[in-house]
Amino acid sequence: MAKLALQSVELGAVELGAGEQWGGAAARVTHAELRDRQRLAALPVLAALDELGRLTRAEVPMMCALVKTRLKVQRAECARRERLDPFLTRPQALALLALRRPVDERLREDICRWTPGRIAGDWTGYARESRAAQGALHDLLHAEQRWLATQA
Repeated sequence: MAKLALQSVELGAVELGAGEQWGGAAARVTHAELRDRQRLAALPVLAALDELGRLTRAEVPMMCALVKTRLKVQRAECARRERLDPFLTRPQALALLALRRPVDERLREDICRWTPGRIAGDWTGYARESRAAQGALHDLLHAEQRWLATQA
């Protein structure tokens, strides 16, 4: 299920790249409003990443809590993109897709690789790789902010 959530994030971006969502909403949003929308939409993702970070810095947590938190991060990221992407122009959407694709691929690979059984068998390895993936998502959010700042 987690794998499907991340795939839908990437597919959503691809659909945006080939779809008809541009124009209406994008034409009504200023660059400052778009930056504010991105910043506000990122807040739940950052909160979920903080929660996951606390879990991965601790001793082995309850697997149920870890799975729920991983799903929370994915859902928050999907929701963030749903709140931002409809307001992008086609060139903006394609540029953000280029920023997002490497992170999306890494996260999807990590989710497929780190099943609950593998996590239980190698907590230290999972925690290390999870923190790296969390950092990559943080970096993506900052890269999007920096890129949107150049769009004024």
